[in-house]
Amino acid sequence: MWRNIFFGLLLGLIILQLLDVVVHVATKQVEVVRIVGSVLVILWAIALAVMTCAGKTLPWKASVAACVLIMLIYLVLNIIFLAEFGPMNEGRPRIPLFGFVLLTLGLAACGGRVHVKDEVQGIKEVKEEVPPQTIGGEV
Repeated sequence: MWRNIFFGLLLGLIILQLLDVVVHVATKQVEVVRIVGSVLVILWAIALAVMTCAGKTLPWKASVAACVLIMLIYLVLNIIFLAEFGPMNEGRPRIPLFGFVLLTLGLAACGGRVHVKDEVQGIKEVKEEVPPQTIGGEV
């Protein structure tokens, strides 16, 4: 069950980033720094999905660290964009930017939480299957 939720969150993250890129290209407002951030998130999500399907997940600490690092880079790229162009677009606040960034961070955090929960649950199940060790012949 957790795996389906995890893949759903990754798919949502990829669709959100693709939508962000498509909107920029369609409106002829190609913002390279933001598009690079979106592509980075897409590549990370695809790599995570492929690794998970192949059964080659990272240890949970490394998985969380990778998620935090990618999201920090994504956030920094968007802050660089805001520093260069400002929080307003033709006199209006950049609400779509803030929406995309907050949704991206939220989906990534939820996906990371589900992935870690799934891995921790798997560890619990393995521990429960292992018979108790005996000391001096007694259980």
